[in-house]
Amino acid sequence: MRISAPGKLMLIGEYAVLEGGPALVTAVNRRAHASSAGPPSELTSTDNPGALDFAVLSQEVASALIMAQALTKHYVANFQLDTHELHERGTKLGLGSSAAGAVASAAIAFALAGWDIAKPSVQAQLWEVALRAHQTVAPHGSGADVASAVYGGTLRIERTGGPPNIAAIAWPECLHLSVIWTKVPARTHSFLASLKTMKSNNPDLYQRCSEALIRTSEDFIHHFEMGASQGVKAATQAFGRALDKLGQAASIPIFTPAIRAICLRAEECGGAAKPSGAGGGDVCVAFFEDEASQRAFETRCQRDNFPIVAISCHQQGVRRDKE
Repeated sequence: MRISAPGKLMLIGEYAVLEGGPALVTAVNRRAHASSAGPPSELTSTDNPGALDFAVLSQEVASALIMAQALTKHYVANFQLDTHELHERGTKLGLGSSAAGAVASAAIAFALAGWDIAKPSVQAQLWEVALRAHQTVAPHGSGADVASAVYGGTLRIERTGGPPNIAAIAWPECLHLSVIWTKVPARTHSFLASLKTMKSNNPDLYQRCSEALIRTSEDFIHHFEMGASQGVKAATQAFGRALDKLGQAASIPIFTPAIRAICLRAEECGGAAKPSGAGGGDVCVAFFEDEASQRAFETRCQRDNFPIVAISCHQQGVRRDKE
């Protein structure tokens, strides 16, 4: 059996989503693949699913698989996980490889137990298991990458104190997106720790920065839903400026020289770009109204040794693949 789950791109809402603002995430065509080479064996009352050897798996993936096996009361025989599509030259791209791996791993346990992972009720349980596993590693994370891996498409995510609110959004045909790799992995955990310190030491400044991010994220999503590409570009630039101010206030390099260079090239070609995710590395997303501007931008990036990542957005969520 083979199960796959998509990686994600954060289009807007980084950091804002942690303070109750909205974020927009889209599932991509690079996926994590989980497989089982043998029939499942049923757990007995004396079995311990946590006793299996998960030393080679990440904590998030291992937790998801353990919880799914305990819930379904079935072992996954000869389990394997492949996330190489979510990396470039052995380096993570920031496409949510751990979350996609956790969802695919939990889903294969569900499917082997006879549960239909295409059913909304089963997907809701899968979302709950994978989110709990994600929270063992990132207890304050938004869960956007987990939701994207389960449900696919393009989703608006908003935290209101309880489980995140999730709403599907259509992709506007007039909007063209490019993904550019900075060739440097981001340091998400250290950035979040610095933000926590800033919030404690200077709560007024932190609130002003967060409010600016929330306003521009809401503006972006409004124009995205309306299919207003000029509004999307303007909101992207405004969000980037707000991100930069947050980074400077918290003394974290959200905007590296490479990210600044990529954003400048996008503006010079008639578009707008921003880091996708925490910043400090990983990938940037750039938005354009027409293919000619997009091609001109990609040509400049390749000339200046910023690799273009071949990615399609608004893809299917977790699924059973052909064997």
